Amino acid sequence: MKTKLASILLIISSAFMFTSCGDSQDKVVDDMIELIEETPEVMKSGDKDKIAAHTKKMEELEKRAEALGMDPKSDDVFTEDQKMRIDEATKKASADMRN
Repeated sequence: MKTKLASILLIISSAFMFTSCGDSQDKVVDDMIELIEETPEVMKSGDKDKIAAHTKKMEELEKRAEALGMDPKSDDVFTEDQKMRIDEATKKASADMRN
């Protein structure tokens, strides 16, 4: 009985695990916004290691985007909502950098 229960739990958990592992344009955009929002704090810290790690995250994000067929430097791949969210994050980051 325990073996059967364990097998069922394994099957159920693997179904969730495999469906949630895929990357998507929305995940890339969410991560992009998060990085944009983190940029002022990282830059203000002046910590070369933090800046290098942040830069590496940006490069990895760009590779993820390209793997999904996105050109993160082109507005054409984003929905209007995504463009608006990225624009808001960029404006906020710019203002934070000036302060």
